[in-house]
Amino acid sequence: MATAATERELILDRMAVVLAAVPAVTRFQRNDAEIPENKLPAVILLDGDESSDERAFRRNRPANGPNLIAMTPEVHIVVQENAEDIGPTLNGLRDDIISALREDSTLLGLIFNNEIRYEGCSTDLAAGRAMAGAMGLSFHLTYVHR
Repeated sequence: MATAATERELILDRMAVVLAAVPAVTRFQRNDAEIPENKLPAVILLDGDESSDERAFRRNRPANGPNLIAMTPEVHIVVQENAEDIGPTLNGLRDDIISALREDSTLLGLIFNNEIRYEGCSTDLAAGRAMAGAMGLSFHLTYVHR
């Protein structure tokens, strides 16, 4: 028996649609980090974590009342470039991804107050790291769980 998609799954599904449509992305995957080298640049969506807004439980609301849930999905970019082009390529895709997610009206409609927050990134481009051309973007979204 099929069940209705949860709010979380609707948001992640829409993020997948948006990310797969970003120009210059050769491959999109969800929750799968294995990418063939001939399919780069690639974007991977990891579902990430979520937590409830504890303040909601102090408002005398019924136990089965709606609650605000904070999601923290991750978006990873993997490219294969020569050394001088890795940074500019990653940064360009980063900007395209942030803009695409922030400007998608369908995604924004699924999120509480139409708000998606980009929280920062981590690259493998630093001393002691792989220097291979990967960047992970962190996002924060809030939705109403009913």
